Amino acid sequence: MIAMNRCRRSLPHRKILSSRVGCVSPVYTSRQRSVERGGTLKMTLKKKTKTIAGLVEDAATILQRIVRMKAADESGYCQCVTCGKVGHWKEMDGGHYISRTYTQHKLLEENIHPQCKGCNRFAHKIHDDYSRYMRETYGAEFVDWLSDTKRQTKKYSRPEIEDLIAELKEREKELKKNL
Repeated sequence: MIAMNRCRRSLPHRKILSSRVGCVSPVYTSRQRSVERGGTLKMTLKKKTKTIAGLVEDAATILQRIVRMKAADESGYCQCVTCGKVGHWKEMDGGHYISRTYTQHKLLEENIHPQCKGCNRFAHKIHDDYSRYMRETYGAEFVDWLSDTKRQTKKYSRPEIEDLIAELKEREKELKKNL
């Protein structure tokens, strides 16, 4: 519990608490003093506030779950929009037509659809199939608008994204009740 500092000659790199040469002085930390005086050791950790980018990532994750739950049937199965594979909504990914790296459409529900893990993560050549699905579902004008505006940046304020997360969590709760 007590760390000892030796004199200047034996350990020159240590801090010397006493001016006498050849002394050995105890060095206490504030925690040790508190415990030795009969106090309890209390550690208060401050919770780090998330960055706005971290909050946007949380909102994107919740929105992807919502999209997969909306696409699922009563038994919880949904179909991949690119290859047609059927899987449980928990085993599918929320694939983005316009990549998540573009913040403009990251939280746009029409940009996210259920995809199997193989199509979403590994088969990048299937973008043509996804494009065909998007054009059939939303029309060519909307798909062209997505492509044209993807490089515009979208900045969120902290209150705006926190309100969005609260709203998305409520929607997710309602959808979980139905599944």
